[in-house]
Amino acid sequence: MTMLTQIFAAIQEYAWRIIWVGSVLTALEVLVPQVRYSIITRLRSLAFWSVYILITASALTIFNTMWATLGVRPWIILHIGDWFNYPHFRAFGLVAAPILAAILTEFFYYWFHRMQHAVPFFWRFHGVHHSLREMSAWNCNHHFTEEIFRIPFVTLPLSLLISGDPGPVPLIVGSILAMQSLYEHSCIRFGLGPIRYIIADNRYHRIHHSIEPEHLGKNFGSFTPVWDILFGTARFPKKPSGLKLVSLAKMNPGRCWNSCFGLSCGFPLIGNDVDGHAYATRRPANSHRQPSRPRPRAAHWAPPPSNVTMA
Repeated sequence: MTMLTQIFAAIQEYAWRIIWVGSVLTALEVLVPQVRYSIITRLRSLAFWSVYILITASALTIFNTMWATLGVRPWIILHIGDWFNYPHFRAFGLVAAPILAAILTEFFYYWFHRMQHAVPFFWRFHGVHHSLREMSAWNCNHHFTEEIFRIPFVTLPLSLLISGDPGPVPLIVGSILAMQSLYEHSCIRFGLGPIRYIIADNRYHRIHHSIEPEHLGKNFGSFTPVWDILFGTARFPKKPSGLKLVSLAKMNPGRCWNSCFGLSCGFPLIGNDVDGHAYATRRPANSHRQPSRPRPRAAHWAPPPSNVTMA
């Protein structure tokens, strides 16, 4: 009964966070839109979120509870909050410490995200997210396995190797940071200005979803572009623009089954283009032969001459 209570509490907390953050951002999308999207895609996404929250919250609660019983602690714990424990820096540290902790965590997610685009098996799931033709705060569907796959590649390294402790985090700071994952998918007109070089904004992440050739294999960071900059995959937009979001994974995002589960018979075959970014090609109907289009070899992940490029 205790486990069921914890799962129910986790579902409630997750659902409430998505509802209030999504509602605030949707209101801004209506008031100051960069592009206008249909209401039906936002309503359809509610079916997705109900499945995603239920499965994700339940799975993560079970894992976290079982993992906590082992009493495992990271090899290195960086007490980031203590770095600002000086009279003139404490107020600044209340904002800087949680941001630095999030940037540290992002290192493992960055490489996990690159793997999702480079390895066909993982792209079959992550491709659901890239099938969106109208991307907004509400309509940013992931396959329900997204956070479950993060357990071995992000959660476990952080719990075993290194973790950042930001210390006390003010409610307002925590609330704003909690909005970032939905904000980066929003179609709001304004970005974060110079702050985008530390915290990724919606214009930065929209390049990651663009199908323009020069944008493929760019901007894998979610919370921050720092690791993209260091490893040569950053591309910042020159100016606000509506980028083309035709699906990289050619599936029908209008079908709730595909949006929620994404592994129906019509899911595409996967290849890699010269930038190492996964793309999809359909097998001809009623054919068991490989597509006629040759599959080029994936490029090695080598940093470009300049670490930071502009769209």
